Amino acid sequence: MSLSKRELVILVSRALAAIQVVTALMEMTYLPDHLLALSRHIKEFQDLPIGNHLRAYDLSVITGDRVALAFLVLRIGILCLATLAFWICSPRIEKILLPPESDSHTEGVPAEQ
Repeated sequence: MSLSKRELVILVSRALAAIQVVTALMEMTYLPDHLLALSRHIKEFQDLPIGNHLRAYDLSVITGDRVALAFLVLRIGILCLATLAFWICSPRIEKILLPPESDSHTEGVPAEQ
């Protein structure tokens, strides 16, 4: 039983898709931490009196939490798109995974008749 090049590329592509989906699931485990930190900082910000000098610091922390959360969600989205692309294994993915055909290994070998 031998696999054709196309079947081998699909197998490798599906394996890469599985790796990407596991990585996306691992990244999703960080979501509760980011959401809890953001909600805690927002609550602390709201509890400070208006004239307090720590409001500016808390606002920058909240902004940093939002940016970190946005990048995490973006990273998860990109991993999900990569999973989909590898699972479908379009001709573009096949072209990336399959090395180009070269005649260098047949140079000097007489052609079969």
